[in-house]
Amino acid sequence: MTQPLPAGELPGIQHAYAALKHLEEALEEQGPALGELMARTLRELAQLRDRLIAQRRSGVGGEWNARRLDRVNSILSLATSATYPIVGVRRQRIEATRNHLRSFLEEQERPLAGMAEADGNRTHHPR
Repeated sequence: MTQPLPAGELPGIQHAYAALKHLEEALEEQGPALGELMARTLRELAQLRDRLIAQRRSGVGGEWNARRLDRVNSILSLATSATYPIVGVRRQRIEATRNHLRSFLEEQERPLAGMAEADGNRTHHPR
């Protein structure tokens, strides 16, 4: 079984953090900027997805990468449903998207935390 890549090695992780920032800002926004913040969120998530697809095609990350890709696709779909309703942006879906993205990012940090504990709390990045 392929081991997970540490979070720092997740391709495009910066896009996930940028998307989370835009979601947080969107939850504070009531005006016309809300649509632009959600568009930025979608662009960041799409870039993350595209990086994961490229990694999968290159054969790096194995099953872990496939799981990450599935998760990011789900988050992207939820963000899209929050952005393009028939009338207005749906705040509950923005909150759900933010919560799922936070959870995803926390999961990316777990392999590193486990390695640090096993290694006497020293930073460890296996290659």
